[in-house]
Amino acid sequence: MKHKILYVEDDLVFRNQVQKRLEAQGWKVIVASDGKEAMDKFQAEQGNFDVAVLDVGLPGAYDGFQLAEYIEKCNTRIPLIYYSSLATLDKIRIGYKHGAKSYVVKADDIDELVVEIENCLREGNGHKNYLGGGIFFDTATKSLEIAGRKEKLGYVDEEILAMLCKNWNNVVETNWICEFVWGKENWGKEVQVRKSIRRLRELLKDSSVEIKTERNKGYRLVELQKDL
Repeated sequence: MKHKILYVEDDLVFRNQVQKRLEAQGWKVIVASDGKEAMDKFQAEQGNFDVAVLDVGLPGAYDGFQLAEYIEKCNTRIPLIYYSSLATLDKIRIGYKHGAKSYVVKADDIDELVVEIENCLREGNGHKNYLGGGIFFDTATKSLEIAGRKEKLGYVDEEILAMLCKNWNNVVETNWICEFVWGKENWGKEVQVRKSIRRLRELLKDSSVEIKTERNKGYRLVELQKDL
């Protein structure tokens, strides 16, 4: 399976140049010209990217830092690389505060960006999560395996479990789950979320993880404490 890169850049000529270089590395590159388009494509791909490369100064309502916040709400495991001509110390500091794995200054030579992406991929942004008790969940294929047997999940269950696995130990807000799974028109879907959480807890009862409820916020996937 090809590694998939989200690349956001408003300059068409430069975007095409970088896209061709990254595709020459054998990677699949999904491009966007602004923050809103990037959000739409991120959701269309269900957040399944190995690396996100973001320009900082983007047209429209969302700059690169706001886009990073959106991505991290969906999947804290995706490495973020800022690729920008805005190279002041203040911008770089803000970039690292907004989850940057790396901050690369734009140049005609794209080699540094390629090296940073390779480093992120080498560090193992794996999709398969071991949940203990012989239970595995793959966030790319949405496949749950229990004791060597594939367990079929409904669409809502698999999307929620994927979000929890991608945001390990972090709270995934209920309203965010509703918007990601059902879109903007999600009134009254909190009940379905609760039902799905109950089903997932039953499926994971022999695992070493727990789905904790954070009251009035959402849910969090945590590892069970082992007795000493």
